[in-house]
Amino acid sequence: MSEERHDELQFAPDEVPRRLLIRVALATVVISLLLCVVAYVLLRARESQLRPSHEWPEARLGAPGEAAAIRPDVFERDRPRPSLVEAQRKRLQSYQWIDRAHQVARIPIDQAIDSVVEQNRKGAQ
Repeated sequence: MSEERHDELQFAPDEVPRRLLIRVALATVVISLLLCVVAYVLLRARESQLRPSHEWPEARLGAPGEAAAIRPDVFERDRPRPSLVEAQRKRLQSYQWIDRAHQVARIPIDQAIDSVVEQNRKGAQ
């Protein structure tokens, strides 16, 4: 392969201008600090609007004490709740009306399977 030379093209070395990078980094830092100062001033101004007296009574509050009117027994569990699997198993083994007006009921799964098998046997004959 032969290299063709084009005299009208000038080749420049690939380098990053350091002065430009320093200026951009410095500008970023200055802008960030300026934004922090503006945010601080805005927050202090809003704080002055909300509390013109500049008093913070919450600072004098002690540690929270006991609440006399709260009954802890209401929030305690006497017995553990059944697991999801147990609840589903109980639901599959119980009778319940789903829609009494349309006479739709839930029956135990074993009985439902036997009923479907019996209907299929009668339909096949």
